[in-house]
Amino acid sequence: MKSLARRFVYWPRIDTDIERWVRDCPECALSARTPPKVPLRPWPSAGAVYERLHMDFAGPCNDGFKYLVVVDAHSKWPEVIKMNTTSPPLLITQLTWLFSRYGFPKEIVSDNGPPFRSHDFSLFCRSRGIKQSFSPPFHPQSNGQAERFVDILKRQMRKCARNDKEWLQNSLLAYRSTPSEVLQGRTPAELFLGRPIRTILSLVKPSLRPVKHCATDQHRERMAKQFNRRHSARERPFQIGDRVMFLYYHNNKRTWTPGQIIGGSGVIWRVKAPGLDVVTIRHANQMRANPIHDIPIVPAEPTLPDQANGTDQTTTQIQPTRRVRFADEQQPQPNEAQTDGEQPIRRSARTRTPTRFLSPDASKSKYDLVPIRRNDQT
Repeated sequence: MKSLARRFVYWPRIDTDIERWVRDCPECALSARTPPKVPLRPWPSAGAVYERLHMDFAGPCNDGFKYLVVVDAHSKWPEVIKMNTTSPPLLITQLTWLFSRYGFPKEIVSDNGPPFRSHDFSLFCRSRGIKQSFSPPFHPQSNGQAERFVDILKRQMRKCARNDKEWLQNSLLAYRSTPSEVLQGRTPAELFLGRPIRTILSLVKPSLRPVKHCATDQHRERMAKQFNRRHSARERPFQIGDRVMFLYYHNNKRTWTPGQIIGGSGVIWRVKAPGLDVVTIRHANQMRANPIHDIPIVPAEPTLPDQANGTDQTTTQIQPTRRVRFADEQQPQPNEAQTDGEQPIRRSARTRTPTRFLSPDASKSKYDLVPIRRNDQT
């Protein structure tokens, strides 16, 4: 444009005037090219786990659900929560469960979606001392931590959702246990949990050295000594084949029942009760030695299993019922009929009214409602 103008006209500062005229033109400003991007300003590094969380929603996905994606800025540990809606109450409920496991973060970074901008969610964050930071509208690059994992989640869904019903759990396990160059060759689990998590690949190279925890072992020893001293505990060795008395639980009651040990070791034993025809598992505290070997055991009718204690006893003994007679009641005197084996009839001698049934009559349009008296014999 400036070269074309010099061919025909000239005045002092012609180039400056042409540039100012183009710059002030409204049509030129609307159709101008997009300016180059400004230098990238990354988020400052998080100094600890759960110091800053990046959140975003993925979906609606192919399965019709939406997924809340939460990524820890320090360890890159992802959390994905399946949701039907993105309402603020449901979002608060899910984050409450999440924070109950790992604690409250210091800062939450999200977009300007209605759930994150709602008054309820803002009050939820302020009451817990959580700072809210929002990315500029329609600029997902500012929340790149969450946006990147949303892309990973959608690609994993397209790859695995058809053939794997547990694709979400398996994908999260694989991501959390994979070393990352951003984390200097460590996994998100090592930074977040402080240890590598055990996966199916751990079976390829198992650890054969037992891990010793001196402080934990000493605490357990002190706890065991305190328990033994308080309860005057002593060893009661049992062997397979020993006859014992074990606690039988039924109908919120417990009784000592004779049995025999058929398996187990240490303090957990499998006991068989011959008379009840059951095999159950009992702790050594639920058994005692049986000095009397020949104890009569009466077989009983089968009953329902003991569901309250998880045992598999299925029988109990049924006691015969006895009729209680009062002191002023006359005792029956034996007579000749009773001595021959016949029992006297003791049914009531009251007058029984026969049952009256409805007799349908097609010639009547309705029936008279006549109250029936108990003494009516007609």
